[in-house]
Amino acid sequence: MLNTNTVITKINILLTCYYHHYAFRHFISLLNAAASAICSHVKFASEISVLYLMETFCLPILSYSCEALCYNKQQLSQLNTCWNRAYRKIFKINDWVSVKEVQALCDRLDFNHIHAQRKLLFIAEKSKNDHDVLKVCYDNFRRSDECVMLQCEFGFAGDVFSGDVKDIVFKRFYNIAVNVL
Repeated sequence: MLNTNTVITKINILLTCYYHHYAFRHFISLLNAAASAICSHVKFASEISVLYLMETFCLPILSYSCEALCYNKQQLSQLNTCWNRAYRKIFKINDWVSVKEVQALCDRLDFNHIHAQRKLLFIAEKSKNDHDVLKVCYDNFRRSDECVMLQCEFGFAGDVFSGDVKDIVFKRFYNIAVNVL
């Protein structure tokens, strides 16, 4: 006999997965539309000016609530590709050439490091909170695999302090970008 609750649960799971996939694709298309709109109206502007516009209008779309979301590797890769594509449009870089060097020399990060930096800053800010419920949420997240991975990747032992995060993340990215050269 078919259990209707089980069927409904499975349908809900499938619809949720489909919705998240559709919403993510729609999200990326919004970013591409914003980047194309900027590039089509700034033909005679300097690259740094266009980069500033991209960071002002496109990066917030791309990084919206990334501190609270748990992206899988494929989604992070897609978001990083979108951000790299923006650099390729601005600096007219071919697809087969890495943009890491340009990002590092402009004192900027790729999206993977922007995401990690924002997560670590979010963790650092929540660690200072005195609210009991938020303390429990922070303690639970601190023991999660994602938090442990971030702390190991960037060499944080124990608590994260917001003053150190930006420097440590940028130095790590810069070392990766310089090694690519």
